[in-house]
Amino acid sequence: YNPLNAVSGLTLRRTRSVLGLIEGGGDWPDPPRTLFRAVLQEAQRSVMMFDGKILFIYLPSWAEIIQRDETKARYRDTALEVANSLKIPVLDLRAAFIANRDPRSLWPNRRPGHYGREGHALVAKHVIEFMNHLGILRSLKH
Repeated sequence: YNPLNAVSGLTLRRTRSVLGLIEGGGDWPDPPRTLFRAVLQEAQRSVMMFDGKILFIYLPSWAEIIQRDETKARYRDTALEVANSLKIPVLDLRAAFIANRDPRSLWPNRRPGHYGREGHALVAKHVIEFMNHLGILRSLKH
């Protein structure tokens, strides 16, 4: 709970609501697929300059996992489709969060916001497994 939300002018609550950044937000426009594709392509070019590897890791939100809110699903789906179409390795962590025996425990105090200790541990575990699967960690050791 943020006590400043009671004074909407201090936290721009109305603006955040209209943008859909808090519950009760307005309609979301179509995802900017072309712009997102251009951003990922530029990221690929930049990373290739130093022989790096770009990965796309999708981190789900409280609303998506706990409230089953699919308001922004078009954005998620577009991002995953664009990354896949560019042959960027994708790790979608939705299934791991949903499969957790107590998904609320992945957030501090079982409340929305940034991930808590258990949430970060879950993400780290899956990212390390993903990087091992891709052979990235082996190449870093040499």
